Amino acid sequence: MLIINSVVTAEYEAVNMYQTAETSIYVGSEALIGSEHGEAVYGYSNNLEAFVFGRLVGENHGLLFGGESFETSSESVKIYESGRVFGLAEGVALYGVNSTLENAGMIESQIYSAVVLKSAVSSSVSTVTNSGTIIAGTVGAGVYFQGGEDGKLINSGTISGGNSAFNSVNSSADMTVINTGTMYNGILFGAGNDTYVGAGGRVVDGPISPGAGNDRLTGGSTAETFVFATGNDRDTITNFVARGRSHDVLDLSGWDAVETFKDARSHADQHGKDLWIEGQTDDVLILRHVKLNDLNASDFTF
Repeated sequence: MLIINSVVTAEYEAVNMYQTAETSIYVGSEALIGSEHGEAVYGYSNNLEAFVFGRLVGENHGLLFGGESFETSSESVKIYESGRVFGLAEGVALYGVNSTLENAGMIESQIYSAVVLKSAVSSSVSTVTNSGTIIAGTVGAGVYFQGGEDGKLINSGTISGGNSAFNSVNSSADMTVINTGTMYNGILFGAGNDTYVGAGGRVVDGPISPGAGNDRLTGGSTAETFVFATGNDRDTITNFVARGRSHDVLDLSGWDAVETFKDARSHADQHGKDLWIEGQTDDVLILRHVKLNDLNASDFTF
């Protein structure tokens, strides 16, 4: 294991694990690793791991692990409460399969996404667990999954993004977000069969957008906006709040078949305790335990 307990700076990669042949790095609480034009910590080999108690600061990335083969490499990063990782472009980037990131400290980027996970493999799952703070740049996401691998985000902390807190719009894999914390600027899923569980959590200043695929959404403790568009397939909201001062909203501005509240009512049909609203082709929005008369015009945006 490579152990850093001091200040290490360089013009490009401050710590290059590929050159050291080490696969593990320990960054002590007194350590500062900084790069003027590259990565603070860079690794290009399989099955890398990092334990971060100190500070990583890089112009490109605070930490970048990319395996020699995306199909076999598994990366693991744990950032403790005292840990701080900053990248001008991206904070932490992991390219591999079954990778794990646990953050109890802070991860921050100034321009793009704070956390990026990428893999071309479709038979594995990478996981981000956040109990700390993740802050993305002006045009990035707090946590960004791309590629063909399934992903999971478990958040009990705070995540804020320039365009979204969570983003998998460029992925066709299945994503799961479990949120008991606070996520700012929305959740944007891609084309997989995605799941959002927000009981006890909050999504502030942004929508929950399921994208294509058959998705299951459970809202949180505050009023939320769910955005649907033509081609979203079959989506279910398990706890839509239709009444009260702080009620949820369905944004159907992207549904070609529905343009008014009258249209929405005409496309709705009661199936037992659930209300189905059908759009074009195979698009169906299912509101669990909601009756048609529970809805009024204030529940919709067109």
